[in-house]
Parts: sequence; structure tokens; C-alpha cells
Amino acid sequence: MPMLALAFAALLQIDPACSVKLPAEATITAYITAHPSAFRNRRRYALDQISIPQTTDGAILKKLEPLHNNDQVASALTDAGVAFTRGPATFDSGFAPEDLSQKLAALPPSEPFVIPVKDRFLINEIKSFQAVPMTAEISRLTARNLILRQAIDDCQRSLDDKLQK
Repeated sequence: MPMLALAFAALLQIDPACSVKLPAEATITAYITAHPSAFRNRRRYALDQISIPQTTDGAILKKLEPLHNNDQVASALTDAGVAFTRGPATFDSGFAPEDLSQKLAALPPSEPFVIPVKDRFLINEIKSFQAVPMTAEISRLTARNLILRQAIDDCQRSLDDKLQK
């Protein structure tokens, strides 16, 4: 590696051994195939979302399990004296783990699902969804960028580990 490149890498605390290369077409195709909810079957959901603190009593949460829509959930929370907020939200399967996206696509209509986020539980009911079509070229470029982002993140974690030692 030229001296200037080594000096620049040192300034940026970049390990020259940690290089990120453009993924091969086969790698991109495999990624798209492994993540259909982000590409071929991508959906944008319109949600009715209820937000409650994660500190909500477990007994109250247990009472929510058999309920089948957010009107029932809101009623049960009100009866239990749990403060909550409710409003519209959106969810894009293109930004979610594949297993979660597949579970959402299989839910019966109006069936609530819960996602823990920071110090809250988000109780969501799907109101509608629309397909998010992606051309083959956009899918390929998006997959390439996601693969690159993961490789860069992996390098960064490796460098952070080395610096902490």
C-alpha cells in the first residue's frame, strides 16, 4: 500500500487489512432471494398503533393476548388504568428482518402484533397494505448497498474491538 494511503488510513483509524469490496453478482442475487420481503414481496403497511410502557404489569399484558384488535386492546388498557397513546403508523417490510415480515404477512386480518422498542411496547393492528414494486435494477442496487453497509459495519466493529484491547 502506498505511503500516503497508509498515512491516510492511520489518520482515519482504518485498518488497511479491513477492506470492503463490491459484492459479486451471485452474492447480490442470493441476497435478494433470501430476503423476498425486502424485494419481490415488499409491502408498506398502514397501522393502528398503541404505545405502552415496557414497565406495564405482566398480568395486564397477559390479559391482552387473547384480544383480536386494537379497539379491544385499548378498552382493556383503559379498564386496567394503563396510560397509552394511540395513532396511525406505517411499517415497511423492506426494513424489517425477513422472519418478522413473513409473520406479518401471515397474520389474520386485524390481529394485533407487538414490537418492543426501547422502553415501549408497540401494539399494532394492520389496517391495510400496499405492494412496493421494485424494478430488478433497483433491487440489485439496493441489495448491493445493503451488503456493502453490512461489510462496513463489520469492519467498524472489528476496529472497535481492536481499539478496546
